Amino acid sequence: MKAEHIRKPYLAYAELTTFIIASVCNSLILQANVFIDAVIVGNYVSTDAMAVINLFAPLLILVTMVPMLLAEGSMVAGSRAFGEQDYPQVNRTFMVNLAGGLLFSLAAALPISLFAPSLVGLYTDHARLYPLALDYLPVAAFIGVAFAIQNSYTVFLQLIGKARLVVRVTIVQMMINLLFDMLFIVVCDWGIQGAVYATICSYLLSLVMVVPEVRRQWRIFAPQSVLRSWFPSLTWHCGKLGLSDATGSFVSVIIFSGVNAAAQRLYGADGLVVVSVFMQMLSVGSLVTMGVIFSMQSLGMTFLGENDLLGYRMVISRSLLIVIGCMGIISLAMGLSPELLLSCFGADEQLIDFARQPITILSTALLPFALLFYYCSVYVTQNRIRLSIGVILSEPPFILATQWVMEHYFPGQFWWFFPVGVVIALAACLATAWMISRRNSLIDCFTLAPKTVDAPYLDYSLNYDEQESHSAFLDILKYLDICELSRELSNRIAVCAEEIMNSLIGLKTREGESCRHFFDVRMMEIMNDEGTQSRGIQFFLKARGKSFNPVRELSLNPDSMMTGNALSLLLVNKLCDHIDYNYRNGVNCVVMKFFKS
Repeated sequence: MKAEHIRKPYLAYAELTTFIIASVCNSLILQANVFIDAVIVGNYVSTDAMAVINLFAPLLILVTMVPMLLAEGSMVAGSRAFGEQDYPQVNRTFMVNLAGGLLFSLAAALPISLFAPSLVGLYTDHARLYPLALDYLPVAAFIGVAFAIQNSYTVFLQLIGKARLVVRVTIVQMMINLLFDMLFIVVCDWGIQGAVYATICSYLLSLVMVVPEVRRQWRIFAPQSVLRSWFPSLTWHCGKLGLSDATGSFVSVIIFSGVNAAAQRLYGADGLVVVSVFMQMLSVGSLVTMGVIFSMQSLGMTFLGENDLLGYRMVISRSLLIVIGCMGIISLAMGLSPELLLSCFGADEQLIDFARQPITILSTALLPFALLFYYCSVYVTQNRIRLSIGVILSEPPFILATQWVMEHYFPGQFWWFFPVGVVIALAACLATAWMISRRNSLIDCFTLAPKTVDAPYLDYSLNYDEQESHSAFLDILKYLDICELSRELSNRIAVCAEEIMNSLIGLKTREGESCRHFFDVRMMEIMNDEGTQSRGIQFFLKARGKSFNPVRELSLNPDSMMTGNALSLLLVNKLCDHIDYNYRNGVNCVVMKFFKS
């Protein structure tokens, strides 16, 4: 039967906005944490020590690359399982993230620590830097171990909708890091090693805040042995899902290494300054873009797990608008006031005169560069891994080829190479997506997101303001009549839906909340394994507000709900064949299943 959707995007957009704000704030706090570390080390140890930390930053990034890859992939896979209420699978992806990241970071840290003198010799033989590097590298190699442990928990807190808690954990980690920096470096005089110990302690001690949530979310955070048959295959699957982001990091290194070399050949140190300023602005834009992308992937995959294609498309479209809006603002700020931007980085008048035009030109590349990564991330949510990686790998040939042409044939227009190369890469990406969509009319021509439900069941979605809840009950009954269910099953569904909605309205009324919040009601038939016969009805109900768990909290005290004509929520638990609840990004999500007899 044809799917019918009468639905407003209020809840999907509100949940996405909450996730994005928390994700971007978390990135900004992490950047502030790095800045504070550099200031303390530079002032209380030496600027040479700060140089040593920067010298080995690429090596430590490589150490954390696989844990980050597994975190990204397990978040995408776990979000899909979370939407399907497949909590054993969510727990398995959590263990892949934790155990896989921990094992790799240990395997990388041990040889780095043991062979540190040889590695230090490869990086520097400077008389002032060499002894500091020997003190730093053997200990710093184990930062990745602490990072893998903390990151595995924070990623899955975001997966279950606890993005604000992650921000609080990051703030506490920053404060602990600052406290131990002062203790180990200033008071104990441990030098550059003190900064490493402070970072490791901050990663591990901040997890104390996670313990209460872990105990509540026992279905997801239940530790189990990884010596099982599913561990290698699931690790490989999560690794594939995170591979495009890892590929993007390597590609960025290749691109900007080539850009630095060309700018230095043509313009010397001034050319490198222009590239450095552009990179700083690109990093700021990346904080917003990656925050939006991370939120889009997690929330979008959860909607896909719920078979909510309309919600998935809402998240995709709103995320695209946010990326365009934010990167457009940053591009305008960079292009319209290059003098102010250069002054912030200490440029003198001569350098400002030289760099004004290049900065303005390069500002036009920010938006298409962000859109490339956005589309690649959307393709990952649809398991189009090869397409995503192919688009990312196409960037260096387009950009570096354009750079070579500009450098040798149009040196006066050299700085246009990056915007032109990125636009060509983006055009190739969209053209490829358009060609794929030509073969399948049921997918969007650019995002390749599915347009319709490819299943033989009815999916009916609608939104209601709380003041319209009575009409919602009538529409629910009309839907049940369409499904031609038995009178007994129809009554069970109607009673449970009415009781849950009335309970949510009553809770908000008692707490004095506004009645301008929307219910999101979705109903669809549950099919058998062959997809040929209906087994029952699955009923989704979402409402924004404070946590309200009908599965556990109020059923422990049923008398509290026996007011007026309302039935106890304990009755709901008895009438449903299966009921599931989670609280995600400020939204109560209730799933009830009713099987035919």
